Amino acid sequence: MVNDELLPRIIPEYEAKEKQREMELAMLNRKRSSRIIMKELERAQQQEEHERRRLIEEKRQQEEQRRKKEKKERKERWEAREQRAQEKEARQSARHRETRKRKRESEQVDFDCICGQHGQQMDDEQPTVSCQRCDVVQHLYCVEADYPADAPAPDWSHYHCTHCRRILEEREQEEERIRERKRRREEKKQQLRFSYLAQYAEQAASSQQDTDGDVDIEDTSDMDGDASGAALASHVKRIHLRVAESSSAPMAPMAPLSLLPPNAVTIPAMNTPTAQLAPAPASSTLPTIGDGGGGGGGYSATVSHPASATLPAMPAVSSACVPATSSVVAPATRPEASLPPPPPPPPSSS
Repeated sequence: MVNDELLPRIIPEYEAKEKQREMELAMLNRKRSSRIIMKELERAQQQEEHERRRLIEEKRQQEEQRRKKEKKERKERWEAREQRAQEKEARQSARHRETRKRKRESEQVDFDCICGQHGQQMDDEQPTVSCQRCDVVQHLYCVEADYPADAPAPDWSHYHCTHCRRILEEREQEEERIRERKRRREEKKQQLRFSYLAQYAEQAASSQQDTDGDVDIEDTSDMDGDASGAALASHVKRIHLRVAESSSAPMAPMAPLSLLPPNAVTIPAMNTPTAQLAPAPASSTLPTIGDGGGGGGGYSATVSHPASATLPAMPAVSSACVPATSSVVAPATRPEASLPPPPPPPPSSS
């Protein structure tokens, strides 16, 4: 009874439960393995990121050290070059003084002191000083007495007499006047460029306003000369391109500001081509409608055409920055054809 009735029913259920338990254990092990694998992957990624950051930091430190080393070497080279230049200048100055001293000792010396003594090869056993420009010798005490009391002590190694000082001062004043004239001339040229740019910007903006609406002009009053000039030139160029794109007529290229003459300003203008239609005959006859059957002729009409029509001209910028307006001539309307009254109907044949 047990073998025949109970076991056949119990064994399949037991096997199904055992199989289910094995599947649950396998699933649990698989989940645990996947979690372990994910943790290992995360750990490997963290290590890789840490290693990458370490390499980047090492490279940055090496680059910083290299820049510091190059900067230090440049500074040392510059200091060495400056020191060599100073030493060379000192040696040349010493040689120059020694040469002039030997020359004065070997040649005749012009003595012309402010105290009134003058002559050649005079030696009254008093300290003397010579002019570095004209080699005139004077008494040192006389020259010191001639200097103002509040004036700093002069450098006797580079002493110049009164006459030579006056010549050098006049030369410096002349050079200063030349520099001032050049500066004023440059300022005038810069003002002419700015006025040209401002006028052209206003004209181009007004021309663009007619088609695209409002156009903003940049304010350059708070900029310095070079910055305001560059900003205004850039703004004018943008407006120039916008007007050229919005217009069907080609626009002449802008001339470089450096090529403009100092006393004349030339404003680039757009070409204003005009075209006319080919002349047409004063009148033309329409073809006859119908063959004139039934005793009546065909229909015909005469149409008058305008001789020519003028196309509207494009707006142009004149050389005086005044917009050129051209009148638009509307083409003449084509009159309607006047047809003659229809002929009477033919008589009926009865």
